[in-house]
Amino acid sequence: MAFPKLLLAPRHRMFPKLKPTTNTTVANQYWGRYVNNNFAVISRSVVDTQYRGVGVSYRMINLVSRMHDRPIIEIQSSMSKYNPFAMKAGFCFIRPERPKSYESALRVFQRHFRSDPGDNEAIVKELFAMTDSRRRRALRDLVADYHKNSSLAKAGRNRGTTIQDIADSPVDEASIVKLLKDIHNLSFTSPLYGVYRNPDFGRQLPDTLPLLAFDKQPLNAPLDIALPA
Repeated sequence: MAFPKLLLAPRHRMFPKLKPTTNTTVANQYWGRYVNNNFAVISRSVVDTQYRGVGVSYRMINLVSRMHDRPIIEIQSSMSKYNPFAMKAGFCFIRPERPKSYESALRVFQRHFRSDPGDNEAIVKELFAMTDSRRRRALRDLVADYHKNSSLAKAGRNRGTTIQDIADSPVDEASIVKLLKDIHNLSFTSPLYGVYRNPDFGRQLPDTLPLLAFDKQPLNAPLDIALPA
């Protein structure tokens, strides 16, 4: 579990009244506190291979969400397109949208590369097969499109970062792979966004719960367990 992102387009589509409409200090502070006080996000869920396929994941996600002290639990998961574990845990999803930067990023990749934009390994091979001047031009075009469309590239500790700053940062293969991954995540992936309204919010649940506690009540009903007085 982790604190949620303050700016998240899928959340604004699911909860349109949460979308910030003004840019004043007071409004931003109040809105930020509201998001932090009411939302939490499942940032990662990994089950050991020996326990996969037996229903551990969705039961665990549901119980952990109930035990958290936030009324709304979020999840963003590309894997949910292929494995409905979060749906089985009670999460409701909205239809994903193609990233707004998809078309512009695709044009940049098609201008400089023959490989599929999603094949980072092939893109890296093409980059290092280019002359220095052509490689710099390709990287600069990629960075310019990324900088234009990414709010994260210009916010927080990246505030004031210029296109040239980002273009100068990839100096070896590892840093180039990271840049390509960031571009891919921004422009070519559309993870599903879902939320679970915690029916046990406000209850003091035990620190540990049996996994089968999941099966004793509907997904949207409070846990059917005896709580200590």
